[in-house]
Amino acid sequence: MAIENIPSDRRRGRSSARGGHGRHQGMNPLKKGVAIRRRTGYVSDSPALYRWMTVRQIAHFTASFYPEGFLASLATGS
Repeated sequence: MAIENIPSDRRRGRSSARGGHGRHQGMNPLKKGVAIRRRTGYVSDSPALYRWMTVRQIAHFTASFYPEGFLASLATGS
């Protein structure tokens, strides 16, 4: 199958829920995804930090995975 024929969400490794339900930390991930990510940590056994990036660049790169204002909320503690 050519990549053009694969739905874009599947190309990125994601697909929509087709049934069932799930909860993480007692919350619905579809409705409370941001709250879950703020409370969840992940430590890879092979970190993918780029040695050519500064700490500030890594922070901005990582913050890009979260809603706008995430990095500022960490700085202010809100």
